[in-house]
Amino acid sequence: MSSVSAALSSIAAQQVQTQGSLAAVFAKQQAQEDASLVALLQDGAKNIEKTASTPPPGLGQIVDVSA
Repeated sequence: MSSVSAALSSIAAQQVQTQGSLAAVFAKQQAQEDASLVALLQDGAKNIEKTASTPPPGLGQIVDVSA
């Protein structure tokens, strides 16, 4: 095996390792973004439930229509 072949083999192995490391980093970032999005959607759903369950002030009260 020539020194060039050994060097190329070593470079290829490092590239595979780097690609694997980058893939793991990207997967972790994507999981964090997904978790943030889920939390945002859950908070929005809670706000919608709260808004729908309590009408704004002045609505649903006695209305004077004697005029």
